[in-house]
Amino acid sequence: MEQSVTRIRGRVSVELKAQILKEVQEVGMVTTVGKRYGISSKTIHNWLHGEKNKDQIGEAKKVRELTKQLKNAEFEVEVLRALLKKTYPRWQNADQL
Repeated sequence: MEQSVTRIRGRVSVELKAQILKEVQEVGMVTTVGKRYGISSKTIHNWLHGEKNKDQIGEAKKVRELTKQLKNAEFEVEVLRALLKKTYPRWQNADQL
């Protein structure tokens, strides 16, 4: 079942990665499987951690994106308020719109 690792710029194919992770779960020895495929045990541990925390990582990315969108919207509101105050002098003293 040994297979040479084909890498493109240091990357392993998705299929081979899945096969390696499955084999690690079956065998239970990261180092042994890593040596068989010529991949460091640290890399395999990173893959296992990524699979384990896939949902949390996805949620964190979504939170960062939504936070960025919120900041952009708040900035846009500030710009529009400033423009409104310049355009209509009676809004100069308005604290809240």
